[in-house]
Amino acid sequence: NIHSLNYEWDSYNEFRVSDFPKEYGRPMKPVIWLWVGAFALCGFCLVFPNPFFFLTNGHPRSPISGCISNQKQIILSQLIYMSDYNDTFPPYFSFDGTDKHRQWIAATLPYLKNKDMLLCPFEREGKSSSPSTEGIPGEIDYVHCLSLTGVIPRFSTGNRILDTWLVKNPATTPYLRDVIRGYENKDGARFTSSHGGTFAVSYFDGHVKSVKLDINKDL
Repeated sequence: NIHSLNYEWDSYNEFRVSDFPKEYGRPMKPVIWLWVGAFALCGFCLVFPNPFFFLTNGHPRSPISGCISNQKQIILSQLIYMSDYNDTFPPYFSFDGTDKHRQWIAATLPYLKNKDMLLCPFEREGKSSSPSTEGIPGEIDYVHCLSLTGVIPRFSTGNRILDTWLVKNPATTPYLRDVIRGYENKDGARFTSSHGGTFAVSYFDGHVKSVKLDINKDL
């Protein structure tokens, strides 16, 4: 209300407003600060899509997260393959030798569509810290877990057929993992992968997680 303002004459015969209504001096409400913070966060994300950009040496994602993403796509391709082949997984395993490993790749690619998903992102960029005797260099950086030999019946007689009903605990039975790159002895002997002391491991129910593999445990 204009009549609520108090006017005073100064020495230059000009009036000035000496007392504005109190509502003009109120602090911003909390909800306004929330909106300001939200817009600031959106702007930051546009500039730095990855908040851990500087912690990953400038790469858009860490190598372990890249391998977890790859293995999620691979295990999904295996589940699609299974639906086409009477609930059985491809009868070729990396621990049967390079030829069988390549046959597994050939059986998987029609369902995977992108062969780059068979390689660790950092391996694909030529940033490998050390060579591996597992996998196939330049073709695949993931291998089947050796513990599958205990899941496949009559494995010692040459049977390589793996039916889904034979997997008693799909959520805890590992299927694929990263290749071994070496060992570390800081807190007890452990295997190391392209990501140091952690491995991306996929399970029969389709989930993938990062785990540490003890040197005394089955791979």
